[in-house]
Amino acid sequence: MVEIEYVAKTELVNDPNARVGKGHSILSVPCVSLAGPDPLTSVMKPYDEFKKPVGEGYFRLSSWENGGAQLSAGEAEVVCGLHGEKLMPKFIRRKADVEEDDKGNITKVIRPLACSLHAIFVGEGLVIVKSSHYRKTFSVEISEYVITNQTDGSVRAKTLWKVNLGLVMNPDDWVKTELPAPYSEFGDAIKAAMEKAQHLHCREPHYYIEPPDRSVE
Repeated sequence: MVEIEYVAKTELVNDPNARVGKGHSILSVPCVSLAGPDPLTSVMKPYDEFKKPVGEGYFRLSSWENGGAQLSAGEAEVVCGLHGEKLMPKFIRRKADVEEDDKGNITKVIRPLACSLHAIFVGEGLVIVKSSHYRKTFSVEISEYVITNQTDGSVRAKTLWKVNLGLVMNPDDWVKTELPAPYSEFGDAIKAAMEKAQHLHCREPHYYIEPPDRSVE
């Protein structure tokens, strides 16, 4: 899933909806999806109610690599650049989100790590590769998201490829021998998504550049 964010170049300490960092703030932008010029293309636009904060800033996209397998089925999404290249995440989740009591004992798991969100990526253009399978009968979908207007935050969303592959025993062999040429630049990302969808109780990202540190912003 792709979200639109607005990065304000100021610390909006009084805005409860802002994630405040050093010298900047990040706002999640509620948006609506509209029909595009063809059946494979749509347009995401911020709701009219969203007002950009005073001062400099810019829109960006964010999306999580997520998923994994449970027993004989699984699904996964990996994030890559517009030409299939690996990206560096802004943050990697390395443990579950939990609530603890005053003694440090876990009282509630808010979001598990297994088969959940693993690494978040940001940019003005992102490609999401989705894969799902049941007993190795796979489907794959590749979708492209690009910010087309920094003034109003409009995003073009386009399905590049959607296909049922049938039975695939080895994703690496399939990508090398059967992937159609027009999608060859996404071969590594497709392989990673298919492997992640088979990774039992996956707890880590599969397709990314390791960041130099573990900070989110």
